[in-house]
Amino acid sequence: MEHIERFIQILSRQLHLNKRLLELANEKREVLLGDDVKRLSEMIIDEQEMVKEMILLEKERASEAARIGRGAGIRKVEDIKEIVGRKSVEKMHEIEGLANELRRVLEELEEKNSTNQALMQFTLEYIDLNVNIMTAKREPSGYSKDKTLPLPGGGVSFDSKY
Repeated sequence: MEHIERFIQILSRQLHLNKRLLELANEKREVLLGDDVKRLSEMIIDEQEMVKEMILLEKERASEAARIGRGAGIRKVEDIKEIVGRKSVEKMHEIEGLANELRRVLEELEEKNSTNQALMQFTLEYIDLNVNIMTAKREPSGYSKDKTLPLPGGGVSFDSKY
């Protein structure tokens, strides 16, 4: 039962961490729309730290699931709820509830991240366009007193006499 409790604790921590990531994703949208580059940088660092923690939690969860499986005489755990349900229906329902909530949060997080990614892409394209406009060489219009300047279009000029 100790490994089941540990598994539930890890699942709860994963849920909590994903809820924090979801809050951050909502805030990131506002930051992207508000053009706060400093806050965006801070948020990205926070996200990276949370993702590192999430990776560690996932490893711990897989390890606990394997221990639970070994305790039940199963080599490869396919469905942890089924194994836990053999020992405690109450714990199985607790795991099922946490897993459902985690799935819901992950789906919402995926949607928010997709929207934020599109906003970032749009912002980067906008910045790139502005940089290109500001740094582009100006071409002569073709109406110059200096006849040595090459005209756009390979030297074809317009003769206003006709």
